[in-house]
Amino acid sequence: MLSGGLDSLYCLHQAFIENQDIHIHHLHLKNIENRAVAESIAVKNILNYYKDKHFIYTESMHVYPVINNHFIWDLDICSFMAGTICQADPEITHILMGLTLLDTSKEFMNRFLRSVDILTSFLNKEQKIIYPAIHMTKRQVYDALPANLRLLAWSCRRPIYINDGPIKCGECIPCRSLNEF
Repeated sequence: MLSGGLDSLYCLHQAFIENQDIHIHHLHLKNIENRAVAESIAVKNILNYYKDKHFIYTESMHVYPVINNHFIWDLDICSFMAGTICQADPEITHILMGLTLLDTSKEFMNRFLRSVDILTSFLNKEQKIIYPAIHMTKRQVYDALPANLRLLAWSCRRPIYINDGPIKCGECIPCRSLNEF
């Protein structure tokens, strides 16, 4: 599940380091944050970076219903899509999910556990979920990636578009955490 952000990019990079057969899936998430275009640009650049590697690439789209200015958490949708891909291809043995230390904080624990339940409801006994960055901060993930690769990632939750190009908002949680260094 490659969003184009640092966390999922770290998972992909680790999979390539381990020379695994890889199925990359990008889920275009269309919501009120309007980051789907920025993430798609990042994914395209990341795939180009790995163009000499062997992998399967698929993509799909989810358009969020917004109710009272709220929408479902991304991880629920990603877990559902990862699960359906694993059901379609039972040869997949490992599902790498790009979650960091913040995603399992007390504030987000219920959401994390719900996403695990969603994904595991689709899996067979041989399929395992792996969270390579679960004990890392966003800064540690950033530092662990090669410099030329980490610059391809997009992590802003609410990009601003100027001349059809995205720029970071500077105010969302990922922007603030990345601006710290």
